[in-house]
Amino acid sequence: MNRYRGWFLCLAGLLLAGWFATPVLAAERAALFDQGHGQRFLIEGDEPLGLAALAGAFRGQGLSPRVQTGEITPESLRQVTALVLSGPFQPIGEPEVAAIDNFLARGGRLCLMLHIAEPAWPLLGALGVAVTRAPVREQVNLVGDDPLEFRVTNFVAHPVTAGLSSITVKGCWGLRNMNDRSRVLAWSSPRTWSDLNGDGQMGPGEPPMPQGVLVGGQRGKGAFLVFGDDAIFQNQFLTGDNLMLAQNLALWLKGGSLK
Repeated sequence: MNRYRGWFLCLAGLLLAGWFATPVLAAERAALFDQGHGQRFLIEGDEPLGLAALAGAFRGQGLSPRVQTGEITPESLRQVTALVLSGPFQPIGEPEVAAIDNFLARGGRLCLMLHIAEPAWPLLGALGVAVTRAPVREQVNLVGDDPLEFRVTNFVAHPVTAGLSSITVKGCWGLRNMNDRSRVLAWSSPRTWSDLNGDGQMGPGEPPMPQGVLVGGQRGKGAFLVFGDDAIFQNQFLTGDNLMLAQNLALWLKGGSLK
C-alpha cells in the first residue's frame, strides 16, 4: 500500500510541476487590457480618445480583448497570451512588475503604451528601456502646426512594423534601449528635440537628435514592445498605417514571430 501511495504522490507532483511550467502561449489567444491604474482611455470608449477601434482591430485578427480593473497578479495573467498597458496614470507596483516579469519569462507578450512616463518607471527599468524627461518635439513631418504631432517614417524590420510607410504620433516620449536584449524599432527624424525646461524653445542643452518611438525586446521566453505614445491607437488616429500597425500588433501579441 505504501509503495502505491508513494507512486501516486510522485505522479501528482509531476503533473503539478507540468501545470506550473505550462507555456503562456498555450493559453487562450486573449489580450488582457489593464484598466486598474487610472487609465482614462478605455477599450469600451467610442469617443475620439477611446480605444474601442483598437479592440475591434484585435478581434478582427483573432485576439480576444479582456479587461481587468484590479492589481496585476500571476493569477490575472494565467489565462491570457498578452498584457496591454495603455496610458497608466497610477504607478505600477513592484509586485506587479514581478508578476509581469514572470509572465514574460513563461512566454507572454507585453505591450506598454505611454501617456505619462512616471507611472511606468519601475516597469521600464525592469525592461531596460530609458525614456526622455519630456515629450519630444519634431521639426519635420508635422501633421499641422503642432510640433508634438508628427509622422514617423524610420522603421527597423520587425513583424509589427511590416508594411508601414509612416505612423502618426501626438505627445510621444523618446525611448532608448539600455541593453542588447532590446532595440529601437521606430525612430523620429534627426531634427527631433526634447523641451527639458518647458520654455518652448530649443536651448543649448536640448540638441536635436533621432528619438526612439518604439522599442522591442525579449525577456525569458516572451517579448515586449514599448510605445512612447498611446495616442497612436486612439480612435481618432486609428486609420491608414496606424490601423495597419494595430493589426500587426494584434498578430504579434497573439503569438506571431518574436522578431
